[in-house]
Amino acid sequence: MKIGIDGTAVKSRHHGIGNYFFSMVSALLNLDHKNKYLIWIRSGIKLPWSNSNILHKYVPSSALRIFWFNTFLPMEIYKYQLDIFWGTANALPLIKTTKFIVTIHDLSSFVIKETYPLLRRIYYQKIIENAVKKADIIITDSNFSRSSIINYFSLSSEKVKTIYLGVSPIFFTKPPPEHIYQVRKYYNLPNDYILTLSVLEPKKNIERLIQAYALLKSKYCNFPALVIAGSKKYGWLNRELFTLVYKSNLQNDVFFIDEVNYSDLPVIYHCAMLFVFPSLYEGFGLPVLEAMACGIPVITSNTSALSEISNNCAVLIDPYNVYSIAQAIETVIFDTEKRKVLGAKGQKNAERFSWDTAAKNLLEIFYTLEETDENRN
Repeated sequence: MKIGIDGTAVKSRHHGIGNYFFSMVSALLNLDHKNKYLIWIRSGIKLPWSNSNILHKYVPSSALRIFWFNTFLPMEIYKYQLDIFWGTANALPLIKTTKFIVTIHDLSSFVIKETYPLLRRIYYQKIIENAVKKADIIITDSNFSRSSIINYFSLSSEKVKTIYLGVSPIFFTKPPPEHIYQVRKYYNLPNDYILTLSVLEPKKNIERLIQAYALLKSKYCNFPALVIAGSKKYGWLNRELFTLVYKSNLQNDVFFIDEVNYSDLPVIYHCAMLFVFPSLYEGFGLPVLEAMACGIPVITSNTSALSEISNNCAVLIDPYNVYSIAQAIETVIFDTEKRKVLGAKGQKNAERFSWDTAAKNLLEIFYTLEETDENRN
């Protein structure tokens, strides 16, 4: 088969779409040396693959990308006579020139639309609506998202498939002392800290986490610091977070780390006392599993896919309730045995999720779609 892969939404590995793309495609290319792959990627993004069965093409990284995606890309798909085109980030071209598969990660722009700027929300909704219409098969990251997509768009259950994301093996092994020292020094990490990691956007609910932390800091002078790791560049509506820290007089207690090198992530997780992920809505929630793989106790939301993937191995909170967040943090931080038990259970849970398994499931879908097409002919 000749398979096209869309990587044009990828800006870096510092956000969820980029992490998904690089992890999933790496596993797929390691598994499959038979089929031919053509990957489209933005100018300036380096791809680590150089196999003989892989070709990549660079596309504009400016606003022209959207115009190119819906006009020139369908012509290129036709030109290269691709059997399948896979959209990795919620989108497919307006013109269909081969079999289409799309990964729709979640429906947050529909369900919690108030957390998006107006034009961004409209754009996300439109590309997902088009992808649902054009796709022969829709892939999504969790059973929660699968049910949401089926119900929201009134689709047949056969059209939507769940493929769980994986966890990279680098998170399961404790980093060597010299790497820990280097990372601690480079990012200026405090000795004891609570960690959260996400792109800084409203649905990640970092504002309520800071409010909960302020309550705990007012109660305990020597409470561990709060490290907020995640890019503000790829987020939106996040200026209030910095203002809130200042107004709460937490400048010496809350540490913002902007972009984290992927190879440094295991250290930042491993050195944390606790990982808190209070997101309002997730189609999966990969940072939860990465923290679990590192053996770090996790607190996360009882909403969307987070309870599904955490699998009773995390403390669940109401993300809309600041006191619920604060109480959970307080309980876990001061209960050493609970932290130990949660860490062990979480690590066991994370072992269920593999990028190799995800790639095998995706490849099966490619072959199923090809066989269906051959049977029709």
